[in-house]
Amino acid sequence: MTRRAWLAGGLSVVIGLAVEGCSRVRKKKNPVRTADARAPDRKVTITEHGPVAPTAGQTDGAGGLERTVNLKILDAKGLEDLIASHRGKVVVMDVWATTCPPCIKEFPGLVELHRRHGPEQIACISVSTDFTGSPGKKPEDYQDQVLAFLRKQGATFDNVLSSLPDSDFYTKFDVPAPPAVFVYG
Repeated sequence: MTRRAWLAGGLSVVIGLAVEGCSRVRKKKNPVRTADARAPDRKVTITEHGPVAPTAGQTDGAGGLERTVNLKILDAKGLEDLIASHRGKVVVMDVWATTCPPCIKEFPGLVELHRRHGPEQIACISVSTDFTGSPGKKPEDYQDQVLAFLRKQGATFDNVLSSLPDSDFYTKFDVPAPPAVFVYG
């Protein structure tokens, strides 16, 4: 199969899962937007190393079974910079939350897309909107539950926990509701 056929097939899987959820898919030509001046200026990286139990024939895209699951807490500017850092590649960004059943159902499709085509062909990014902005809560309070889900899924691509409260994130990035999949490229 040609590279274009693989890309088309993989993207069809992700888009189909997104449509099955409760969102619309948008194709964005220019992923960079103006930063939100209200967004906190912080970046935190939480990393866990170790093998993730592979399924039959599962590799990390580089042919190995050792995986690293990373979680970065980013503001709007940090996310825009991350997307922009993948210029020249197709970028598939999945917006989700651990409290969203359709998100949980579709997430394995992003993992499979990365497993088959990434990171050389497609850059996959997952963005958790678990942080709600509740009084007394910080984004860091949600990192353990998000990281546990990501490790269970074997999500070895770029994973972000938004430092914006979920409703602010949805407004800033024009997300009607999670799950939402954006394709840049």
